[in-house]
Amino acid sequence: MCPAGPAKVRNPFFVKAMIRTAVITLTCCRLLLCSALDDPTDLQLIREQLSNLQKDNAEIKRALKLITDKLTGNGLVSESVNLQVDVRGLPVLGSESARFAIVEFSDYQCEFCGEYFSRTFRSVVGKYVDTGHFRYFVQGFPLPAHARARPAAAAAVCAQAAGKFWEVHEALFSNQQNLEDADLRKYATAAGMDPLAFERCVQQLPIDAEITKGVQAAKKLGVQGTPTFLIGYWDPKNSMAVGAMLRVVGARSFEDFDSVLLDLLKTRPGAAVGLGQQQAKPDISP
Repeated sequence: MCPAGPAKVRNPFFVKAMIRTAVITLTCCRLLLCSALDDPTDLQLIREQLSNLQKDNAEIKRALKLITDKLTGNGLVSESVNLQVDVRGLPVLGSESARFAIVEFSDYQCEFCGEYFSRTFRSVVGKYVDTGHFRYFVQGFPLPAHARARPAAAAAVCAQAAGKFWEVHEALFSNQQNLEDADLRKYATAAGMDPLAFERCVQQLPIDAEITKGVQAAKKLGVQGTPTFLIGYWDPKNSMAVGAMLRVVGARSFEDFDSVLLDLLKTRPGAAVGLGQQQAKPDISP
């Protein structure tokens, strides 16, 4: 996950250094152990110290795993939430009659967002969106640490206005290392947009204000980095919001999404995931 602000976890390189120090210390203790074989008192003391160091080393390794999981989005796949996500005006895929929805909060310069797009996005859309079960919304969430994320988000907003969002969306994620103004203009033109109209659009203040509004709304929903996904029920009679029940964070694999979305499909609207009356398992064969 690309964090929206400074990571609130200990520097993993510091923890790795602690592990290396512990390993060196353990090695020294083993050498001392070999040299103290003739003295039972020293031998017992060294054995106790070695046992304590081994316990400390195990604790450090567990701490490092927790930090790595936090930064990469591993560990727990989803967490329960109870949120109303305003999706008015957002680009969307999927049938209006779908009963479930996914809202992705994304940054075009975030490497983890790019990883999700290249590795997982198409499979999720193919199995769950194209088959009519889910709608898929995208909300831009450009991070301050990424200098070209906001111009790329502006390009996406202008592309949506021209009916070319998904073409430009794919181009931006397929070329994350090339997001300069000339690159954005090239992607818009390749998608069929008028280059002069695109230039005028991205320079308009209302576009920047729209991006800021989306970021502020995302923060109120607890979004702290990208990619973040809020998943829940979609009421075709109320097209303004998604009733989010689950939050998924990080560049998850399709297998992770598959397990979460399958569980959600088994529930009826208004019931907690895994609880309440369940419907027959839906047919979602590719």
